[in-house]
Amino acid sequence: QRLDLLLREQAIELDCEVLALELQPEHIHLLLSTPPELAPLQIMHRLKGYSARMLRKEFPSLMKLPSMWTRSYGALI
Repeated sequence: QRLDLLLREQAIELDCEVLALELQPEHIHLLLSTPPELAPLQIMHRLKGYSARMLRKEFPSLMKLPSMWTRSYGALI
């Protein structure tokens, strides 16, 4: 639930609209409407970085994980 809120919060900051969001234990499906001046890499970097920082701050047990996210993502343009 917290990850859902964090992703939506950061999407608003990026002037993106969340069209669909489905959270699974091992992956996330996220469909965004984005402004044309933002590259998919920039958007994913901001969403992943922000959510990882906030979750680790709120849930210290996550600090022992080497990484919260992989570098990979898929984009349909």
